Amino acid sequence: MSQDTQTLAEVSNLIGNPATMSYEAIAAHPADEIVSYIAVLARQGRVTFINIAKGIIALETKIGEAAAKAKYIAAGISTHTVKNASQATKVWGDVVARGHADEAWFDTLAYQDFVLINKAIRKLDGDVKALVELSMVGTPIAAAYGKLERLVEVGLTAYKTPPVATTAPAVATTAATTKTTTTPATQAATSTTTTTPTATPSAETAALAALEKATAYAVEFIKLAVDEVAVGRFMEALAAASITIAAARDAKYPKATVADLADLKATVEQHAAA
Repeated sequence: MSQDTQTLAEVSNLIGNPATMSYEAIAAHPADEIVSYIAVLARQGRVTFINIAKGIIALETKIGEAAAKAKYIAAGISTHTVKNASQATKVWGDVVARGHADEAWFDTLAYQDFVLINKAIRKLDGDVKALVELSMVGTPIAAAYGKLERLVEVGLTAYKTPPVATTAPAVATTAATTKTTTTPATQAATSTTTTTPTATPSAETAALAALEKATAYAVEFIKLAVDEVAVGRFMEALAAASITIAAARDAKYPKATVADLADLKATVEQHAAA
């Protein structure tokens, strides 16, 4: 029986009254069991967060925000719980309720995803349609996360502006030597001028600097990630990026096939026999 077919009272009774475990009780188990335990709690924590947000939305829709706050206090629900859940309820109101994305997409998000989406919406002064057009909402968050981060960092105009191509370093140039020979007395002195090269980073240097910065961002994200699911999505996005980069390399520098090597061998043998 799924939770959708049960009453809320039945679900509440099924969940029961969770309690913390002591450090000693957890540490006494083998490492693999501890990892499995963390993974289950991480998945449950994300689902619980989503359901709390939906519960708040449903309650406030039924009785209003002021009356709902009174009931939170009476039920012992902390203001921090409601405040944290507001990151999700805002995304629901701005994105899902307005038809920009569906509930299934909403259910895939974690706390830090909601925080980032809200930052992006504020950056665009509430223009959620622009995020949809840029495939930043309503699409898998693993693919959109990096785009959202950059949008929040630089703004919409800079995000849409293609990067300026870098040029190769300037090469020092020497003016041609000039000489007049009217008479020995009026012979012009030889003159030479040299232009100092301008230090301009090459495309390779710029790309490596950007990669170093992106690596630092990635490490920081993993440190701040609230659950293993979010890290997993992030690693999937990194793997996809690696495949894309490798494909670009192979397109520029195709690898020799077995057939190519066989043809080369035959050519060499023909020349040797000639």
